[in-house]
Amino acid sequence: LVNLLSVDVNRIMELFMYSYCTWIALVQLILSFYLLWQQLGMATLIGIGLLLLMLLLNAGSMSFLQRFEIIKLYAWEYAFAAQVTEIRKSELRDLLRIIICWACAQLFWNMTPFVILLSTFTVYTRGVLFPLSTSVPTNGSEVIPNRPSFLNAERIFVSVSLFNLLREPLVALPWNENAAVIQFRDAAFSWTDTGPLVLSK
Repeated sequence: LVNLLSVDVNRIMELFMYSYCTWIALVQLILSFYLLWQQLGMATLIGIGLLLLMLLLNAGSMSFLQRFEIIKLYAWEYAFAAQVTEIRKSELRDLLRIIICWACAQLFWNMTPFVILLSTFTVYTRGVLFPLSTSVPTNGSEVIPNRPSFLNAERIFVSVSLFNLLREPLVALPWNENAAVIQFRDAAFSWTDTGPLVLSK
C-alpha cells in the first residue's frame, strides 16, 4: 500500500498534469510552423531542420549518459568491493567522459536558439532557397525592396517568438523510453544458506 501511494499515485498525478501535452504540442507545432512559413518562407525549413538535429544530438548524448551507472544499492558495494577496486581507474575515465558529454550536450542545447536564428535569417536574407527580385523605385527618390528576403524589426521579432513557441512543444513531447531498467549479460548467481546477509535494509 505504501508503495502504491508513494510511486504509482505520483505517476497517475503526473499523467493528469502533463497528458494535455500530447495534443496541445501538435497544435502548437502546426500553428508555429504555418506562421513561420508566412514570415520566412522556405528559410523556415533550415531552422526547423537544425532544431530537429539539435534535439537528436541531445537525445543521443542523454542515452549515452544513461549507459553509465554506479553500483550503489543499499549495501551491495561491500559485496562488490574487490571488483570495484579493480575497475576504479576505468570508472574514473568513464566519469570524465560523462562530464565531457554532459557539458557538450548543455553547450549544444544553449547554442541551439542562436544557431537556428542565425542560419535561418542568413538563408532568408541571402536568398539561397528562392530567387531575388529587383528593387522597385516609387517616385525616383525612394527605393522599396521588392523581394521576400527583406528583413525588418517586425519580421525579426515575430520570427524569434515563433521559433521559441516551436521549441517548447518539441521539448515537452515525451520521449519513447524503451531501454531496459536493469540488464545482466553473462551473469551467474548463487546463494548459500550459511553466508552473511548482503542487504541489511
